[in-house]
Amino acid sequence: MTPTQAALARMAARSVRRNWRHSLAAMLTIAVGFVAIGTFSGYIDAFFATNTEITRRRNMLADLIVERDGAQGADARVDPWKYALDDGDQAFIDGWMRGHGTATTARMRWLNVAGVATAGAAQGIFLGIGHDIAEGEKLRGPWRWNVTAGRPLAAEDAEEVVLGRGLGAILDCDGPDDPAPIDRLGHPVATARPYRCVNPDLKLQAATKGGQTNVITPKVAGLLTFGVQELDNRFLMMPLPLAQSLAQTSAVSMVGISLADPARSAELAQDLRRAARGAGRLLVATPYLDHPMADLLRRGLGLLTIYKLLVVAVVVSIAGMAVGTAMAKNVSERTREVGSLRALGFRRRHIVTLFALEAALLSALASAFGLCATLALALGVNASGVTYKAGMLSDAIALRIGVVPEVYAIAFCFLAVVAALATLLPAARAARLPIPEALSHG
Repeated sequence: MTPTQAALARMAARSVRRNWRHSLAAMLTIAVGFVAIGTFSGYIDAFFATNTEITRRRNMLADLIVERDGAQGADARVDPWKYALDDGDQAFIDGWMRGHGTATTARMRWLNVAGVATAGAAQGIFLGIGHDIAEGEKLRGPWRWNVTAGRPLAAEDAEEVVLGRGLGAILDCDGPDDPAPIDRLGHPVATARPYRCVNPDLKLQAATKGGQTNVITPKVAGLLTFGVQELDNRFLMMPLPLAQSLAQTSAVSMVGISLADPARSAELAQDLRRAARGAGRLLVATPYLDHPMADLLRRGLGLLTIYKLLVVAVVVSIAGMAVGTAMAKNVSERTREVGSLRALGFRRRHIVTLFALEAALLSALASAFGLCATLALALGVNASGVTYKAGMLSDAIALRIGVVPEVYAIAFCFLAVVAALATLLPAARAARLPIPEALSHG
Protein backbone atom coordinates (compact mmCIF):
# COMPACT_ATOMS: atom_id res chain seq x y z
CA MET A 1 0.00 0.00 0.00
CA THR A 2 1.39 3.40 -1.01
CA PRO A 3 1.56 6.31 1.48
CA THR A 4 -1.29 8.01 -0.38
CA GLN A 5 -3.47 4.91 -0.19
CA ALA A 6 -2.67 4.47 3.51
CA ALA A 7 -3.62 8.11 4.17
CA LEU A 8 -6.89 7.65 2.27
CA ALA A 9 -7.66 4.49 4.25
CA ARG A 10 -7.12 6.39 7.54
CA MET A 11 -9.37 9.19 6.32
CA ALA A 12 -12.05 6.70 5.32
CA ALA A 13 -11.95 5.11 8.77
CA ARG A 14 -12.24 8.52 10.48
CA SER A 15 -15.06 9.50 8.14
CA VAL A 16 -16.97 6.33 9.04
CA ARG A 17 -16.64 7.12 12.75
CA ARG A 18 -17.60 10.78 12.28
CA ASN A 19 -20.50 10.26 9.85
CA TRP A 20 -22.03 7.04 11.21
CA ARG A 21 -25.35 8.76 11.94
CA HIS A 22 -25.38 10.16 8.40
CA SER A 23 -24.72 6.65 7.05
CA LEU A 24 -27.13 4.86 9.37
CA ALA A 25 -29.73 4.16 6.63
CA ALA A 26 -27.09 2.63 4.37
CA MET A 27 -25.74 0.50 7.23
CA LEU A 28 -29.22 -0.76 8.13
CA THR A 29 -29.86 -1.64 4.49
CA ILE A 30 -26.63 -3.63 4.29
CA ALA A 31 -27.33 -5.38 7.62
CA VAL A 32 -30.86 -6.34 6.55
CA GLY A 33 -29.53 -7.64 3.22
CA PHE A 34 -26.99 -9.77 5.09
CA VAL A 35 -29.69 -11.16 7.41
CA ALA A 36 -31.96 -11.97 4.45
CA ILE A 37 -29.23 -13.85 2.55
CA GLY A 38 -27.86 -15.65 5.62
CA THR A 39 -31.23 -16.62 7.08
CA PHE A 40 -32.77 -17.96 3.88
CA SER A 41 -29.66 -19.92 2.93
CA GLY A 42 -29.48 -21.29 6.47
CA TYR A 43 -33.11 -22.40 6.34
CA ILE A 44 -32.68 -24.17 2.99
CA ASP A 45 -29.45 -25.87 4.10
CA ALA A 46 -31.09 -27.02 7.35
CA PHE A 47 -34.09 -28.32 5.38
CA PHE A 48 -31.74 -30.25 3.07
CA ALA A 49 -29.86 -31.76 5.99
CA THR A 50 -33.02 -32.61 7.95
CA ASN A 51 -34.76 -34.39 5.09
CA THR A 52 -31.63 -36.27 4.04
CA GLU A 53 -31.01 -37.38 7.62
CA ILE A 54 -34.65 -38.37 8.14
CA THR A 55 -34.65 -40.45 4.94
CA ARG A 56 -31.38 -42.10 5.85
CA ARG A 57 -32.05 -42.68 9.54
CA ARG A 58 -35.77 -43.19 9.98
CA ASN A 59 -36.11 -45.34 6.86
CA MET A 60 -32.94 -47.26 7.82
CA LEU A 61 -31.31 -46.98 4.41
CA ALA A 62 -27.81 -47.02 5.97
CA ASP A 63 -24.92 -45.86 3.76
CA LEU A 64 -24.71 -48.76 1.32
CA ILE A 65 -27.58 -50.84 -0.05
CA VAL A 66 -26.44 -54.32 -1.11
CA GLU A 67 -28.66 -56.48 -3.34
CA ARG A 68 -28.58 -58.87 -6.27
CA ASP A 69 -27.65 -57.35 -9.62
CA GLY A 70 -30.91 -56.57 -11.41
CA ALA A 71 -33.01 -56.40 -8.22
CA GLN A 72 -34.34 -52.97 -9.26
CA GLY A 73 -35.18 -54.02 -12.82
CA ALA A 74 -38.49 -54.90 -14.45
CA ASP A 75 -37.84 -58.63 -14.24
CA ALA A 76 -37.45 -58.40 -10.46
CA ARG A 77 -40.92 -56.89 -10.15
CA VAL A 78 -42.31 -59.97 -11.88
CA ASP A 79 -40.24 -62.53 -9.93
CA PRO A 80 -38.67 -60.84 -6.85
CA TRP A 81 -37.54 -64.16 -5.33
CA LYS A 82 -35.18 -64.70 -8.26
CA TYR A 83 -33.19 -61.69 -6.99
CA ALA A 84 -33.35 -62.36 -3.25
CA LEU A 85 -30.12 -62.74 -1.27
CA ASP A 86 -29.72 -66.36 -0.18
CA ASP A 87 -27.80 -67.67 2.84
CA GLY A 88 -24.55 -67.74 0.86
CA ASP A 89 -24.94 -64.11 -0.23
CA GLN A 90 -25.64 -63.04 3.35
CA ALA A 91 -22.63 -64.98 4.65
CA PHE A 92 -20.43 -63.34 1.98
CA ILE A 93 -21.61 -59.84 3.01
CA ASP A 94 -20.93 -60.59 6.68
CA GLY A 95 -17.47 -61.85 5.78
CA TRP A 96 -16.73 -58.75 3.69
CA MET A 97 -17.73 -56.57 6.65
CA ARG A 98 -15.44 -58.49 8.99
CA GLY A 99 -12.61 -58.02 6.52
CA HIS A 100 -13.10 -54.25 6.58
CA GLY A 101 -12.84 -53.94 10.36
CA THR A 102 -13.74 -50.48 11.61
CA ALA A 103 -14.82 -49.19 8.18
CA THR A 104 -18.29 -50.68 8.75
CA THR A 105 -20.33 -50.20 11.89
CA ALA A 106 -23.63 -52.07 11.41
CA ARG A 107 -25.71 -54.00 8.92
CA MET A 108 -29.42 -54.57 8.63
CA ARG A 109 -31.29 -57.11 6.53
CA TRP A 110 -34.60 -56.40 4.78
CA LEU A 111 -37.24 -58.72 3.41
CA ASN A 112 -40.09 -57.27 1.37
CA VAL A 113 -43.40 -59.15 1.42
CA ALA A 114 -46.78 -58.20 -0.01
CA GLY A 115 -50.27 -59.52 0.41
CA VAL A 116 -53.67 -58.85 1.96
CA ALA A 117 -54.27 -57.67 5.51
CA THR A 118 -57.62 -58.45 7.13
CA ALA A 119 -59.12 -57.29 10.43
CA GLY A 120 -62.71 -58.48 10.75
CA ALA A 121 -64.61 -57.11 7.77
CA ALA A 122 -61.90 -54.55 6.97
CA GLN A 123 -59.35 -55.49 4.33
CA GLY A 124 -56.44 -53.81 2.56
CA ILE A 125 -53.37 -54.58 0.47
CA PHE A 126 -50.13 -54.33 2.41
CA LEU A 127 -46.47 -53.98 1.51
CA GLY A 128 -44.50 -55.35 4.43
CA ILE A 129 -40.91 -54.72 5.49
CA GLY A 130 -39.27 -57.33 7.70
CA HIS A 131 -36.02 -56.16 9.27
CA ASP A 132 -33.50 -56.86 12.03
CA ILE A 133 -34.97 -55.03 15.01
CA ALA A 134 -31.80 -54.34 17.03
CA GLU A 135 -29.81 -53.25 13.98
CA GLY A 136 -32.75 -51.11 12.82
CA GLU A 137 -32.79 -49.25 16.14
CA LYS A 138 -29.06 -48.61 15.82
CA LEU A 139 -29.45 -47.24 12.29
CA ARG A 140 -32.38 -45.01 13.25
CA GLY A 141 -30.34 -43.43 16.03
CA PRO A 142 -32.29 -40.40 17.34
CA TRP A 143 -35.31 -41.67 15.39
CA ARG A 144 -35.48 -44.95 17.32
CA TRP A 145 -39.01 -44.16 18.47
CA ASN A 146 -40.58 -44.43 15.05
CA VAL A 147 -44.27 -44.76 15.98
CA THR A 148 -46.91 -42.08 16.43
CA ALA A 149 -49.01 -44.33 18.73
CA GLY A 150 -48.29 -47.52 20.63
CA ARG A 151 -44.63 -48.59 20.76
CA PRO A 152 -41.92 -49.65 18.30
CA LEU A 153 -41.15 -53.29 17.57
CA ALA A 154 -39.13 -54.58 20.49
CA ALA A 155 -37.94 -58.16 19.84
CA GLU A 156 -37.10 -60.13 16.73
CA ASP A 157 -39.00 -63.20 17.88
CA ALA A 158 -42.19 -61.25 18.72
CA GLU A 159 -45.19 -61.78 16.47
CA GLU A 160 -46.04 -58.10 16.23
CA VAL A 161 -46.30 -55.51 13.48
CA VAL A 162 -46.59 -51.74 13.30
CA LEU A 163 -48.96 -50.32 10.68
CA GLY A 164 -48.71 -47.22 8.58
CA ARG A 165 -51.36 -44.78 9.80
CA GLY A 166 -53.22 -44.92 6.49
CA LEU A 167 -53.24 -48.73 6.44
CA GLY A 168 -54.26 -48.67 10.10
CA ALA A 169 -57.24 -46.48 9.22
CA ILE A 170 -58.26 -48.95 6.50
CA LEU A 171 -58.10 -51.75 9.08
CA ASP A 172 -60.08 -49.69 11.66
CA CYS A 173 -57.07 -48.86 13.85
CA ASP A 174 -56.64 -45.25 14.85
CA GLY A 175 -54.61 -43.13 17.22
CA PRO A 176 -54.33 -39.46 18.23
CA ASP A 177 -54.90 -36.94 15.45
CA ASP A 178 -52.33 -34.46 16.73
CA PRO A 179 -48.69 -34.87 15.58
CA ALA A 180 -46.41 -37.06 17.67
CA PRO A 181 -44.23 -34.98 20.02
CA ILE A 182 -40.72 -34.04 18.92
CA ASP A 183 -37.90 -32.33 20.77
CA ARG A 184 -36.30 -29.03 19.79
CA LEU A 185 -33.92 -30.87 17.45
CA GLY A 186 -36.84 -32.46 15.61
CA HIS A 187 -36.28 -35.96 17.01
CA PRO A 188 -39.29 -37.99 18.21
CA VAL A 189 -39.96 -38.15 21.94
CA ALA A 190 -40.39 -41.70 23.31
CA THR A 191 -44.01 -41.42 24.39
CA ALA A 192 -46.34 -44.44 24.15
CA ARG A 193 -49.56 -42.76 23.03
CA PRO A 194 -52.82 -44.77 23.00
CA TYR A 195 -54.37 -46.29 19.89
CA ARG A 196 -57.41 -48.49 19.27
CA CYS A 197 -58.18 -51.27 16.82
CA VAL A 198 -61.87 -52.13 16.38
CA ASN A 199 -60.92 -55.72 15.59
CA PRO A 200 -57.52 -56.69 17.09
CA ASP A 201 -57.48 -60.05 15.27
CA LEU A 202 -55.20 -59.13 12.37
CA LYS A 203 -54.46 -61.63 9.60
CA LEU A 204 -51.71 -61.23 6.99
CA GLN A 205 -51.95 -63.41 3.91
CA ALA A 206 -49.12 -63.60 1.37
CA ALA A 207 -47.57 -65.88 -1.22
CA THR A 208 -44.54 -67.82 -0.06
CA LYS A 209 -41.28 -68.16 -1.98
CA GLY A 210 -42.51 -71.53 -3.19
CA GLY A 211 -45.76 -70.08 -4.56
CA GLN A 212 -48.03 -71.31 -1.77
CA THR A 213 -50.35 -69.16 0.35
CA ASN A 214 -49.48 -68.58 3.98
CA VAL A 215 -51.27 -66.74 6.79
CA ILE A 216 -49.96 -65.32 10.06
CA THR A 217 -51.89 -63.64 12.88
CA PRO A 218 -49.63 -61.01 14.49
CA LYS A 219 -50.62 -58.39 17.03
CA VAL A 220 -50.55 -54.67 16.29
CA ALA A 221 -47.86 -52.97 18.40
CA GLY A 222 -48.43 -49.44 17.13
CA LEU A 223 -48.93 -47.02 14.25
CA LEU A 224 -46.28 -45.07 12.39
CA THR A 225 -45.78 -42.79 9.42
CA PHE A 226 -43.35 -43.37 6.56
CA GLY A 227 -43.12 -39.65 5.81
CA VAL A 228 -45.34 -39.72 2.70
CA GLN A 229 -49.09 -40.31 2.77
CA GLU A 230 -49.09 -42.75 -0.16
CA LEU A 231 -46.67 -45.00 1.71
CA ASP A 232 -48.64 -44.75 4.95
CA ASN A 233 -51.64 -46.28 3.18
CA ARG A 234 -49.78 -49.49 2.28
CA PHE A 235 -46.72 -50.18 4.39
CA LEU A 236 -46.27 -52.08 7.62
CA MET A 237 -43.16 -53.23 9.46
CA MET A 238 -42.40 -56.49 11.24
CA PRO A 239 -39.43 -58.41 12.65
CA LEU A 240 -37.39 -60.19 10.00
CA PRO A 241 -38.06 -63.72 11.37
CA LEU A 242 -41.80 -63.05 11.21
CA ALA A 243 -41.55 -61.90 7.59
CA GLN A 244 -39.42 -64.93 6.73
CA SER A 245 -41.98 -67.16 8.45
CA LEU A 246 -44.75 -65.58 6.35
CA ALA A 247 -42.77 -66.08 3.12
CA GLN A 248 -41.30 -69.42 4.31
CA THR A 249 -37.75 -68.49 3.36
CA SER A 250 -34.42 -67.60 4.94
CA ALA A 251 -33.60 -65.17 2.07
CA VAL A 252 -33.66 -61.37 2.33
CA SER A 253 -34.33 -58.69 -0.26
CA MET A 254 -31.37 -56.46 0.56
CA VAL A 255 -28.78 -55.61 3.20
CA GLY A 256 -28.02 -52.10 4.43
CA ILE A 257 -24.49 -51.37 5.67
CA SER A 258 -23.64 -48.41 7.87
CA LEU A 259 -20.14 -46.96 7.45
CA ALA A 260 -17.85 -45.21 9.89
CA ASP A 261 -17.09 -42.63 7.16
CA PRO A 262 -20.05 -42.14 4.78
CA ALA A 263 -17.77 -40.18 2.44
CA ARG A 264 -16.20 -43.53 1.47
CA SER A 265 -19.52 -44.92 0.21
CA ALA A 266 -18.59 -44.94 -3.48
CA GLU A 267 -15.12 -46.42 -2.80
CA LEU A 268 -16.41 -49.24 -0.57
CA ALA A 269 -19.32 -49.95 -2.95
CA GLN A 270 -16.82 -50.61 -5.74
CA ASP A 271 -14.68 -52.73 -3.40
CA LEU A 272 -17.63 -54.90 -2.38
CA ARG A 273 -18.72 -55.36 -5.97
CA ARG A 274 -15.23 -56.45 -7.05
CA ALA A 275 -15.00 -58.85 -4.12
CA ALA A 276 -18.41 -60.32 -4.96
CA ARG A 277 -17.44 -60.82 -8.60
CA GLY A 278 -14.28 -62.55 -7.46
CA ALA A 279 -16.39 -64.89 -5.31
CA GLY A 280 -18.79 -65.57 -8.19
CA ARG A 281 -21.69 -63.62 -6.67
CA LEU A 282 -23.72 -61.09 -8.68
CA LEU A 283 -24.05 -58.46 -5.96
CA VAL A 284 -24.14 -54.69 -6.27
CA ALA A 285 -23.66 -52.08 -3.56
CA THR A 286 -25.19 -48.62 -4.02
CA PRO A 287 -24.74 -45.48 -1.90
CA TYR A 288 -28.14 -44.77 -0.42
CA LEU A 289 -28.58 -41.38 -2.14
CA ASP A 290 -28.02 -43.08 -5.52
CA HIS A 291 -30.47 -45.89 -4.82
CA PRO A 292 -34.01 -45.93 -6.34
CA MET A 293 -35.40 -45.98 -2.79
CA ALA A 294 -34.07 -42.42 -2.40
CA ASP A 295 -35.51 -41.26 -5.73
CA LEU A 296 -38.27 -39.20 -4.11
CA LEU A 297 -35.72 -37.51 -1.88
CA ARG A 298 -33.41 -36.74 -4.82
CA ARG A 299 -36.22 -35.23 -6.87
CA GLY A 300 -37.43 -33.19 -3.94
CA LEU A 301 -33.95 -31.87 -3.19
CA GLY A 302 -33.41 -31.13 -6.88
CA LEU A 303 -36.56 -29.01 -7.04
CA LEU A 304 -35.61 -27.35 -3.78
CA THR A 305 -32.16 -26.51 -5.16
CA ILE A 306 -33.75 -24.74 -8.13
CA TYR A 307 -36.10 -22.90 -5.76
CA LYS A 308 -33.16 -21.92 -3.56
CA LEU A 309 -31.19 -20.53 -6.51
CA LEU A 310 -34.16 -18.52 -7.76
CA VAL A 311 -35.03 -17.06 -4.37
CA VAL A 312 -31.40 -16.35 -3.48
CA ALA A 313 -31.02 -14.56 -6.82
CA VAL A 314 -34.08 -12.42 -6.02
CA VAL A 315 -32.90 -11.71 -2.45
CA VAL A 316 -29.39 -10.85 -3.63
CA SER A 317 -30.74 -8.59 -6.39
CA ILE A 318 -33.03 -6.73 -4.01
CA ALA A 319 -30.28 -6.42 -1.40
CA GLY A 320 -27.83 -5.22 -4.04
CA MET A 321 -30.22 -2.60 -5.42
CA ALA A 322 -31.14 -1.39 -1.93
CA VAL A 323 -27.49 -1.09 -0.90
CA GLY A 324 -26.60 0.61 -4.18
CA THR A 325 -29.41 3.16 -3.82
CA ALA A 326 -28.54 3.89 -0.19
CA MET A 327 -24.84 4.38 -0.91
CA ALA A 328 -25.49 6.56 -3.97
CA LYS A 329 -27.80 8.76 -1.88
CA ASN A 330 -25.16 8.91 0.84
CA VAL A 331 -22.52 10.19 -1.59
CA SER A 332 -24.92 12.64 -3.25
CA GLU A 333 -25.74 14.24 0.10
CA ARG A 334 -22.03 14.86 0.73
CA THR A 335 -21.27 16.72 -2.52
CA ARG A 336 -20.26 19.83 -0.58
CA GLU A 337 -17.70 17.74 1.29
CA VAL A 338 -16.34 16.64 -2.08
CA GLY A 339 -16.01 20.29 -3.08
CA SER A 340 -14.08 21.02 0.13
CA LEU A 341 -11.69 18.14 -0.52
CA ARG A 342 -11.16 19.31 -4.11
CA ALA A 343 -10.45 22.82 -2.85
CA LEU A 344 -7.78 21.36 -0.54
CA GLY A 345 -6.03 19.81 -3.53
CA PHE A 346 -7.42 16.25 -3.63
CA ARG A 347 -7.48 14.76 -7.11
CA ARG A 348 -10.62 13.22 -8.57
CA ARG A 349 -9.23 9.70 -8.26
CA HIS A 350 -8.47 10.35 -4.60
CA ILE A 351 -12.10 11.35 -4.03
CA VAL A 352 -13.42 8.22 -5.73
CA THR A 353 -10.98 5.97 -3.83
CA LEU A 354 -11.84 7.63 -0.52
CA PHE A 355 -15.58 7.07 -0.91
CA ALA A 356 -15.10 3.49 -2.18
CA LEU A 357 -12.96 2.66 0.88
CA GLU A 358 -15.50 4.29 3.16
CA ALA A 359 -18.32 2.28 1.56
CA ALA A 360 -16.36 -0.96 2.00
CA LEU A 361 -15.70 -0.17 5.68
CA LEU A 362 -19.36 0.72 6.24
CA SER A 363 -20.38 -2.53 4.59
CA ALA A 364 -17.96 -4.52 6.76
CA LEU A 365 -19.31 -2.91 9.93
CA ALA A 366 -22.93 -3.36 8.86
CA SER A 367 -22.29 -6.98 7.85
CA ALA A 368 -20.82 -7.66 11.29
CA PHE A 369 -24.06 -6.40 12.84
CA GLY A 370 -25.99 -8.47 10.30
CA LEU A 371 -23.98 -11.56 11.22
CA CYS A 372 -24.77 -11.10 14.92
CA ALA A 373 -28.46 -10.63 14.09
CA THR A 374 -28.48 -13.72 11.83
CA LEU A 375 -26.86 -15.93 14.48
CA ALA A 376 -29.23 -14.61 17.16
CA LEU A 377 -32.21 -15.26 14.91
CA ALA A 378 -31.02 -18.80 14.12
CA LEU A 379 -30.47 -19.51 17.81
CA GLY A 380 -33.93 -18.22 18.72
CA VAL A 381 -35.73 -20.13 15.95
CA ASN A 382 -33.86 -23.38 16.64
CA ALA A 383 -34.68 -23.17 20.35
CA SER A 384 -38.35 -22.27 19.77
CA GLY A 385 -39.53 -25.81 19.00
CA VAL A 386 -41.78 -24.56 16.17
CA THR A 387 -42.87 -27.32 13.77
CA TYR A 388 -44.54 -27.26 10.36
CA LYS A 389 -45.70 -29.54 7.56
CA ALA A 390 -43.53 -29.50 4.43
CA GLY A 391 -44.86 -30.55 1.03
CA MET A 392 -45.80 -34.22 0.77
CA LEU A 393 -44.35 -35.10 4.18
CA SER A 394 -46.99 -36.53 6.49
CA ASP A 395 -44.95 -35.69 9.60
CA ALA A 396 -44.31 -32.27 11.05
CA ILE A 397 -40.63 -31.28 11.12
CA ALA A 398 -38.84 -28.78 13.32
CA LEU A 399 -38.26 -25.31 11.89
CA ARG A 400 -34.51 -24.78 11.88
CA ILE A 401 -32.02 -22.29 10.49
CA GLY A 402 -28.56 -23.65 9.83
CA VAL A 403 -25.25 -21.86 10.36
CA VAL A 404 -23.49 -21.58 6.99
CA PRO A 405 -20.11 -19.81 7.33
CA GLU A 406 -19.38 -20.05 3.59
CA VAL A 407 -22.61 -18.18 2.78
CA TYR A 408 -21.79 -15.54 5.39
CA ALA A 409 -18.37 -15.02 3.79
CA ILE A 410 -19.92 -14.74 0.31
CA ALA A 411 -22.59 -12.30 1.57
CA PHE A 412 -19.92 -10.23 3.33
CA CYS A 413 -17.79 -9.94 0.19
CA PHE A 414 -20.77 -9.40 -2.12
CA LEU A 415 -22.29 -6.57 -0.08
CA ALA A 416 -18.88 -4.91 0.38
CA VAL A 417 -18.24 -4.99 -3.37
CA VAL A 418 -21.75 -3.74 -4.18
CA ALA A 419 -21.41 -0.90 -1.68
CA ALA A 420 -18.02 0.09 -3.08
CA LEU A 421 -19.19 -0.09 -6.71
CA ALA A 422 -22.35 1.84 -5.89
CA THR A 423 -20.27 4.81 -4.77
CA LEU A 424 -18.06 4.97 -7.86
CA LEU A 425 -20.47 6.67 -10.25
CA PRO A 426 -21.91 9.29 -7.84
CA ALA A 427 -18.43 9.95 -6.37
CA ALA A 428 -16.93 10.37 -9.85
CA ARG A 429 -19.84 12.64 -10.84
CA ALA A 430 -19.38 14.80 -7.75
CA ALA A 431 -15.62 14.94 -8.25
CA ARG A 432 -16.07 16.22 -11.83
CA LEU A 433 -18.20 19.18 -10.71
CA PRO A 434 -16.49 22.58 -10.67
CA ILE A 435 -15.34 23.33 -7.14
CA PRO A 436 -17.64 26.39 -6.67
CA GLU A 437 -20.66 24.38 -7.86
CA ALA A 438 -19.82 21.46 -5.57
CA LEU A 439 -19.39 23.82 -2.59
CA SER A 440 -22.79 25.41 -3.23
CA HIS A 441 -24.60 22.06 -3.81
CA GLY A 442 -27.78 21.39 -1.89
